Amino acid sequence: LILTLTIGMISIGLSLLILATMTVLTKHLIRMALGLATIISFLWSMLGVIRSPHYFVPGTGLFMFGLSIAYTLSVWDKIPFASANLHTALQATGSSLTVLGVAFATQIVALICTIIYVFASTGVYDHFQITNSVDTRLRVAVYIGFGLSYYWTIQTMGNVMQVCIASYINCWWFRPNLNSSERLKAIGESLNRVVIYSFGSVCFGSLFVGLTNILHKLGENIRPNREEAAMQSLVVVQEWIVSWVDSVFSIFHKFAFSYVGMYGYDFLEAGKKANTLFQKRGWGEIVADDLLGNIMLLLSIVIGGMCGCLSVIIDHSQRAPSTPKISSMVSFSIGFVVGLVLSNMLFSVITSSANAVVVCFAGSPVEFQRNHPECSHVMREAWRKSWPGFVDFVEKEGQRSSSKSPGHPKFKRESLESLFV
Repeated sequence: LILTLTIGMISIGLSLLILATMTVLTKHLIRMALGLATIISFLWSMLGVIRSPHYFVPGTGLFMFGLSIAYTLSVWDKIPFASANLHTALQATGSSLTVLGVAFATQIVALICTIIYVFASTGVYDHFQITNSVDTRLRVAVYIGFGLSYYWTIQTMGNVMQVCIASYINCWWFRPNLNSSERLKAIGESLNRVVIYSFGSVCFGSLFVGLTNILHKLGENIRPNREEAAMQSLVVVQEWIVSWVDSVFSIFHKFAFSYVGMYGYDFLEAGKKANTLFQKRGWGEIVADDLLGNIMLLLSIVIGGMCGCLSVIIDHSQRAPSTPKISSMVSFSIGFVVGLVLSNMLFSVITSSANAVVVCFAGSPVEFQRNHPECSHVMREAWRKSWPGFVDFVEKEGQRSSSKSPGHPKFKRESLESLFV
C-alpha cells in the first residue's frame, strides 16, 4: 500500500509539473515532450544500472532511450503540423483551470482503483498459493480477468474525461467570451451528460477502441501492393483482412468519443458520423496519423519506467533487514504500471483536446475563423504546409452562413446534418 501510494503521488506530481511546463511553452511543447522522453529514459537506464540487480531494468531503459531518439528523428518534420493543433487545444483548455481540475481528480480516482486492484490481485495470488487444488487454467483465467477489468476501468475513466473535454471545447469553439462562472457551468453540464446519458456509450467504446487501434496499425503493415506482390492469392487474403480492419476502425476510433461529447450520439452512430465527416473532407490519412498521441504515450512510458526504478529504490531502502523484500521485478512492475497509468491519464487532457479541435475544425471552420482568428490562422497555415489543398474548403464555406453548433449547450442534434451538406 505504502509503495503504491508513494509511487502514485510521485507520478502525479511529475506529470503535473511536466504538463504545467508544457502549457507555458505551447509553441515548443512537442519538441519539449520528445526531449523529456529522451532524458527521462536515459535517467531510467542509469538508475537501473546503479540500483537494480537485474539487467531487465537498465536494459529496457536503454531500449526506450534509443527508441525515443529514433522516433524523434522520424517525426521531426511533422512537428509543426501537430504543434498547430496542440496550440489551439491548449488555448481552449488553458482558458479554464477547471478542466485541469477534472483531470487531476480523475488521476486520484485512478490511483485509488489501482490500489484496490493491487490488493485484490495480491489476495487472490496468496489464496492460490495456499490452495493447491485450483486448476492452473482457472488461475490463468482469473489473472486475465483481473487484467482485462483493470484495463477497461482505466480506459473508461480516461474516455469519460475525453467526452467531457470534447463537450467543453465545442462550447468554447462557438462561445469565445465565456466568463469563469459560465466555463464552470459548461464543464459541470458536460460531466452530468456523460455520467447520466452517455456513460454506457463510453464504457462500450472503451472496451474495443484500444484493440481496433492495434489492429489498424498492424493492418497498415500488411496492406497489399498488387504491383509488387509475387503471389496474387496472398494479395486477395491481405485485401480481405485489411478491408475488414478498416471497416471496424471506421466505427471504433478515438474521434467517436469526441462526437459523443459534442452531439450526444450513441457510440456506434458517433463513430460513423465522425468517419463520414473526415471522408468528406478527405482527411482519412491525416486523422490516422496519431503523432501527438504517440508522443504522449512515449512520455508516459518513460515516466512509468522512472517510477519503476524509484519503486525498486524505495522498496529496498524502507524495509528492515529482517523483513523480506519484494522482488525487484515485482516492485519495478508495480511502479511502472502506476506511473504509466497515472501520467497517461493526465496527458490525455492534451490528446483529447487535440482530437476535439480536429473534429470542430472539420465541421465548423467558419465559426472558428470568426471566434478565434489567431488560432484559426495558425492551424490553417500549418495545415497548408503539411497537407496542401486539404483546408481550401474553409474559404469556400466562408461565403455561406453557418448554422449554430448542434452540441452547444442545449444538446440538440437537429442542425448536425448541416455539417454533411
